[in-house]
Formats: sequence, C-alpha cells, structure tokens
Amino acid sequence: MLKDALRLQLDMGLTLTELGAGLAMSNALDRCCAQGDGAQPVMLIPGFNAPENSMGHLTRFLNRNGFDAHAWGLGVNEGPSEAGFDAYVAQLADKLRHHVKILANRHGRGVALIGHSLGGVCARELALHLAPDIDRVITLGAPVFPAASLRRHNALIRLMGERQMGRPMQDVFTNAGTRHWPAHQPDIPCVAIVSPIDAAVSEPFALIPQETVDSSKAPAVRENVRIVASHGGMGVNPRILFAVADRLCADAQAWQPFNHRRLRRLLNLSRRKRPVSARGRSQGTALSR
Repeated sequence: MLKDALRLQLDMGLTLTELGAGLAMSNALDRCCAQGDGAQPVMLIPGFNAPENSMGHLTRFLNRNGFDAHAWGLGVNEGPSEAGFDAYVAQLADKLRHHVKILANRHGRGVALIGHSLGGVCARELALHLAPDIDRVITLGAPVFPAASLRRHNALIRLMGERQMGRPMQDVFTNAGTRHWPAHQPDIPCVAIVSPIDAAVSEPFALIPQETVDSSKAPAVRENVRIVASHGGMGVNPRILFAVADRLCADAQAWQPFNHRRLRRLLNLSRRKRPVSARGRSQGTALSR
C-alpha cells in the first residue's frame, strides 16, 4: 500500500511538470499537430471521481485545432454504485443519448468518444449503447477488469474505489464487456493510449490484447499507442495531445498506424500551418518531412 501511495505521489508531481510543458509548448503544438476539418464532434469523459473540467485542457486544444469538442455535461464521474457497472453505464447512456444524437446530426457524422481512466471504460461501453452515432473511441490509461487483473491495479485507488462503491471491485465489474472489444465488433476504431509509467493503471491491463490488434481490420481497427506519461497527465501531456489529434484524423476506412517518428520529432517539426485535407488527415504531409 505504501509503495502504491508513493507511486501516486510521484505521478501527481509529474502531472504538474507535464501541464507546464503543455502550456509552454501550446503554440508550437497547435502549429504541428493534425488539424480537424471543423466537423468532427468529440465528447470527453473524465476519470473516476474527476470533474469534467479535468479534461478541459484537452478540450480546449481540440477546439483550437479544428474539432468540435465537448465535455460530457454530467459533472464528476462518480463511478458505479452497489448496483454495479452495467447499471451505471445504462444510466449514463440514457442521460447522454440526446446530447450525442444532437452532435451527430449537427455534423452529419458520428461522435468520437475520448475517456480517461474509468472514463475510457465508460466510453467503450457507451459506444455499444449509442451506436450508430459513435465514430470511434480513444481511451487514455483505461483499465480492463478481468478478475485476474484487479489486484494488479494500484492498491490505494482500488481501496478508495471499493469504499465508495460499497462492494469489492470484482463484484462491481463482472461483465465481460468491461474488457476490450473483440477484433471485428463493433465496426468502429478503438485506440488505447497507454503509458509504461502509469502509476494508477498498469500498462499490461490497459493494452488491447495483441491478438485482437493483429486480427482487426478497417473500419473495426484496434490499436495500442504507447506514450510515456503520468496517469494524471494524460489530458495535458503534449505528446498525448498530439497523438489524440492524429488518431481523430485517421481515416477509419484506410487506417494507418500511429507513426511514432512524428512524435519523436515533435519539437523539431515545422511551425508552418499545414493545409487541411478533406477529413483533416495528417498522413503524409508536413509531418513526414
């Protein structure tokens, strides 16, 4: 328990560093990241016990760069109660259905769901409830909850969660749906952004299984993107923001894997704004130079 508490403390310290880096690099990042076409709606879902403004930095970044990004509008993500996770997701779906439908109709395309931590688990499940109004799902440090993995999650977070939910986690997260999707259904992309230094969710339990990734194909793409970041900093880390914009612009019908060379060259990319393609895709243009 003490070791996990210290890891979380270090994670929070790194989060502040990442926020500072994100603010310092804001203008440069805006100039080199993938640009949306102005018509991609995005809904952001916060992590466990986090307020919706915890995703505010990412929301503002996306809105500056050609996306129509929105908070989910439900405030703090309090997580499931004794009724269990399935009941919680069903309640969320009922509350969000109208909002998602409005965004999808306004832009004539599905909404991209981005969720951090437990918010990513919610995003995966909500996509099943809200299809066909969902375009893709991107998760940031989102855990899976098979029984074998529960004791590998941060013990302090697990204890706090169980106290709030009033039940052991294995009783709350019982549905196989709280694991990753299979390779072919639903037929929309799912991208898991994970970190090897995540102090809250161990990387192996946030990754989409490699056999699922290998057997998936467009448009039902499954992809893991590995970026070094703190758990708390996933909504502010400039490399995460860069990757999120890039994956939002990826064409689901002609998917290309995330190019980590672009990420490594982030600080050296041209400051010139790139022209926006039909869907705002970044493949091939200035980023490959």
